[in-house]
Amino acid sequence: MKQHGTKFFFLYIMPLIGIGIYFIGKLFVNPYLSEMLGIVLVIGFLGNVFSSYSSDVTEFDGDMLIDTSDPDRDIYRIVLDEPIEELANKETVSFKVHSNVILDDVEGGVDHARIYP
Repeated sequence: MKQHGTKFFFLYIMPLIGIGIYFIGKLFVNPYLSEMLGIVLVIGFLGNVFSSYSSDVTEFDGDMLIDTSDPDRDIYRIVLDEPIEELANKETVSFKVHSNVILDDVEGGVDHARIYP
């Protein structure tokens, strides 16, 4: 299943199930139509809320710092949160990008970075 499969299910499939229950209930004059439709809508709403919350949580493997203060060139730095040897065991790598950074060079290395919002 895709990364956003649960969000797709709760945003598109659950409302279709609710509409189907409504029309089948109307067709056969079901006395429990409102209860059945209410259950589907509550499940769809809660599922949508929980899938939205869980999709916002992302783990990053490090930071990408981009210094755009020099008009002639941009400087890109990658700062890993774990040893570089661990990257060989991963299929994907995610970085949090900080594009408004000024990198202060000290003898060829980075002394510190100032991140501006």
